[in-house]
Amino acid sequence: MSDLTEDIWHGPVFFIVGCSRSGTTWVRNIFNNHPAVLVGEESYFFCDVTPPIRRTYSAKDGGPTGLHRYVTTEGLARGIELLFRRLAGERARKKPEAVWFGEKTPAHVHRVSDIVEVLPNARFIHVVRDVRDVVASMLDAARSWSPNPKATAATAAETWRRAVTAGLRAEERWPEKFMRVRYEDLAEDGTTTIRRLFDFLDISIDNQRADGIRDATRFERYSGGRRPGEPGGEGRFYRLGIVGGWQRSLSPVDQSVTLEAAGALHRELRYAV
Repeated sequence: MSDLTEDIWHGPVFFIVGCSRSGTTWVRNIFNNHPAVLVGEESYFFCDVTPPIRRTYSAKDGGPTGLHRYVTTEGLARGIELLFRRLAGERARKKPEAVWFGEKTPAHVHRVSDIVEVLPNARFIHVVRDVRDVVASMLDAARSWSPNPKATAATAAETWRRAVTAGLRAEERWPEKFMRVRYEDLAEDGTTTIRRLFDFLDISIDNQRADGIRDATRFERYSGGRRPGEPGGEGRFYRLGIVGGWQRSLSPVDQSVTLEAAGALHRELRYAV
């Protein structure tokens, strides 16, 4: 019989969160180009796995049967932590030299309090991007590889607003656990921003190493050779890879609807109208 503890991840953990289509995959690729970090795919662990466990626990609380007869709420949190670390350990076997395990589910931005309860030492990287580029990318995805006939500029902008609001509230509550990174900073000053990302994990890299990671994660390497902004990205996961691509695809009406839905939050994040 195998030892069930042999693949448990005992090291530090961080989460890449934010609104989808904001650049979270780019950040994941950056970290995965360093031997000390492994970032797994989107697990939705705290969105899909843990809520039913918590509801089951609470449903019969105080009664003669139920999970509460086995563990306290603290014990339940530790059990959820053990399950997550077991899954992380299994995934980390693909990169045994890693010392940090990261998880990239953008929607976990809405579950930060649950994550902190289970993993009190976890860190978070909150990725933000101009709402107009996010909406343009969401609408393109809805018409192609992620079909959603109900998607509109208004619904996409509301998704952005809710996600960013959740991230900012979490930043305010746990400032020591959070780093915010702008997609635009990665695009315009990748070397400096990459160094900031690794500094946040207490991993020191110089400009030469950061330049190498920037080059290894250039848009062309993931888009089949297309350069940033080159036509032909419509309907693909890696679409344009540029700042301001919304100007090509968002109609004036959709631009207006998007900015109205985003409200003051867009300006708060230093995006010009």
